[in-house]
Amino acid sequence: MVGHVDIYPPRDSGEVAARPPEGLKGKARKLDSRSLKLTPFDPAFDPAFGRPTSPLAGKMSEPDRRKYKTMKRARSLRKRMTNAEVILWQHLRRKQVLGLPIRRQHPVGPFIADFACNPLKLIIEVDGDTHTDAAYDARRTQFLETEGWQVLRVFNVDVYENLEGVMDRIGATLAELQRSKSAAQAANKKVDKDLNPRSGKDEK
Repeated sequence: MVGHVDIYPPRDSGEVAARPPEGLKGKARKLDSRSLKLTPFDPAFDPAFGRPTSPLAGKMSEPDRRKYKTMKRARSLRKRMTNAEVILWQHLRRKQVLGLPIRRQHPVGPFIADFACNPLKLIIEVDGDTHTDAAYDARRTQFLETEGWQVLRVFNVDVYENLEGVMDRIGATLAELQRSKSAAQAANKKVDKDLNPRSGKDEK
């Protein structure tokens, strides 16, 4: 029989290590860490040393820390999407539009896009009926466009009442971006061929 279980080893300060209540002594061996809500002894997690933090909190640079926080917020937002976002996601996921991959709650710099198609740099934002923060939207859109993204906005009411029209608009925008990208790639290849006329022969 186990006499007691130390959650944390005693510290130099003379603090007594936490032990389970008397009624649990005989059952301590059968209880797992989740039942007792135990955590390994680590100053980064021990409440006695301050607020629990990530083990890498003290080792990350400031840009990495900001990126880490943005990614955590994105994961949290994926779990509490609005009804309109959930409906739209069912028609965007798994490459249903032109075979293109689209991600939900995608971090772009300090912002998180509702939906994003990385290959074509298109962001799809779903705005609510009471969306009135025009100044914030302007700053956000300016940053995203500076980073090379195009922003397409749709409204909740359109997702609910005219989903087919919303999907047609998204599909048309993606198709236009796809044509533009293909034309740009073809032009770049022609320029490379004109600048290096012997490159094709050398490859053969």
